[in-house]
Amino acid sequence: MRTSSISVLMSELWKPVLTLLFVFQVLIVPVHPQSVEKNTSAARNSIATRGEVIIRFRIADTPDISRLTRIVSIDQIKNDTITAYANSGQFEEFIRLNIPFEIVEAPSLRTKVNQRSATRVSYPRYDEYISKMHQFAIDFPQLCRLVDFGTTPKGHKLLALEISDNPGEREKEPVLFYSGSMHGDEPLGYILMLQLVDSLLSGYSVVPEITRLVDNAEVWINPLANPDGAYFLSDSSIDGAIRFNSNAVDLNRDFPEIGLGFIDTTALQPETRSMMRFMSMIKPVLSANFHGGAEVVNYPWDTWESRHADESWYKLISRAYTDTVHAHAPLGYMTFLNNGITRGISWYQVYGGRQDYVNYYLNGREVTIELGDDKIPPENDLVKYWDYNKRSLLGYMEEMYTGFAGTVVDSLTGLPLRARVRIIEHDFDNSFVYTRNDDGSYYRLIQEGTYQVVYTATGYSPKIVNVSVENRHLTISDIKLGKGFGMTVYPNPFTSHFCLDIPYSGYNLDILFIDMLGRAVKIITIPVKYSGQVDIPVEHLAPGKYVIHVMYNGQSWNFPVLKLNP
Repeated sequence: MRTSSISVLMSELWKPVLTLLFVFQVLIVPVHPQSVEKNTSAARNSIATRGEVIIRFRIADTPDISRLTRIVSIDQIKNDTITAYANSGQFEEFIRLNIPFEIVEAPSLRTKVNQRSATRVSYPRYDEYISKMHQFAIDFPQLCRLVDFGTTPKGHKLLALEISDNPGEREKEPVLFYSGSMHGDEPLGYILMLQLVDSLLSGYSVVPEITRLVDNAEVWINPLANPDGAYFLSDSSIDGAIRFNSNAVDLNRDFPEIGLGFIDTTALQPETRSMMRFMSMIKPVLSANFHGGAEVVNYPWDTWESRHADESWYKLISRAYTDTVHAHAPLGYMTFLNNGITRGISWYQVYGGRQDYVNYYLNGREVTIELGDDKIPPENDLVKYWDYNKRSLLGYMEEMYTGFAGTVVDSLTGLPLRARVRIIEHDFDNSFVYTRNDDGSYYRLIQEGTYQVVYTATGYSPKIVNVSVENRHLTISDIKLGKGFGMTVYPNPFTSHFCLDIPYSGYNLDILFIDMLGRAVKIITIPVKYSGQVDIPVEHLAPGKYVIHVMYNGQSWNFPVLKLNP
């Protein structure tokens, strides 16, 4: 912007934004040795005023991306270029790597965002957002309930709406959770979630698809997960929005890292702790969080190279979302990577993301949906993005109805049990699900097929049943468990290993193998540190028939088993 233009536009209202625009006049310049010092100074200026800086550098100059993703917040990897955000500590660690970089102008500083479009869809002020959320609940009390589930460091509210035919009542229905704009400078999800709430409420009893969803599910929508980032400069506008929260932390890198077992929440951000408590309370069966800056549906895992047990199912539901988008959007929209879908780590690795946290620690099912290459589209374009995605948003909800569901109760009292539901020879890495404590209900989403399922609860004998699943149908599998610590061997026959379900930990598990001549041929001792599935490796055991004698905490069981050739 020329100096003369600045003098014309300068006013008290826009002074903070224009100051920041001046900082970024030199942005996106070729990186040469003589410009490194200049870029470093400009980056520090950005961090001093906004808490973050956006940097861009070449993959070829990056020695170890897996290490780098723990240092900075990678936003995009496209072609041969990485774009990342960094706060003060992250940037200082980054420059010690001696990677040539350039600075990228923040999306929220490129143009004045709020133009008050001619359409009725616009980026609201913060007070308008709060008012709108309250008004939904006031206008539709029979369908809608507003919940305040947290407060940010700057005092903004974290709000969610429950949409149901009986809001506030716990029913044995699947729970769906949508959450928008964990990154404050990616507000497209924020707007689409508000549009979706309006569509669900106004469409009830009018649109059969919507009526069926609301009658048969508990839908929760949190339009704005990072209000401090979205309204960084002022509550009157999202102009100047930042990715991080007001403590300069990326909320989508702040969740507990998967696989660690123990969760320490003391160092987590207030928004993260609030979201964790809220999701633990509602226990979503299916969820999605919405972002911007790319156009792709991202499924687990983001952290691990290993594939999720339900990867084929994740591909199906991700492809269903994008195929529906492609049928109603211009050619080229949401076609990034594998025509609009990707396994997270195949794109780039993320530690501390919400998607993996939900899948691993909450035993839920969540994807990340990137809605647009333009992080902050002009207000006049918001209507078209809603039109591109509205059918897919409803269709994703329908994925709650393919799988099996039911309740697990005590066989004598009928009281609900906290039980684990695991598909044999399928589930691993916490892909199994649990029943709810309050009513014993569960939902296991899975694609069509026939599955052998084991139900276990502490102090009860396990039960194994076969369950067949049809597309767009929930097979009901209600289970009664009898008292007693039973033991089940599966699979049987087996090849290289078999499994035992142990309902509590703290003792040694001893397994003695006796052949058909009555000879003890092998003994295995395993300390049980965690309850649940214990894997017994027997790859060096000769094929044949055996009786195994299992001993655990003073109890013993005998099982005939068959070891097969691999």
